[in-house]
Amino acid sequence: MFLRGFKIRQVLPCIANPEWIRVKVDLTDDISEVLPYLNATIKGAVYNPGGPSLTFCIVVKIVTLISRA
Repeated sequence: MFLRGFKIRQVLPCIANPEWIRVKVDLTDDISEVLPYLNATIKGAVYNPGGPSLTFCIVVKIVTLISRA
C-alpha cells in the first residue's frame, strides 16, 4: 500500500472559473515511486521526473500529484 491517507489542507475558488474549486491535499506518504507507473496507465498524463509530479485531466478537471520527496 503506497498511500495510507490524506488530509484536505485548503479549498479555494478556481482562478479560471469561479464556479469551480481548487483543493490542496497533503498525502501521508511519498508517492514518487508510483508516479511513473501512473504515467504509463493514465492516458494523456504528463510526468515530470524533476518534480517529481504527474499532471492529468479527469473530464475537464486538471489534477496534479506532487511527490513529498
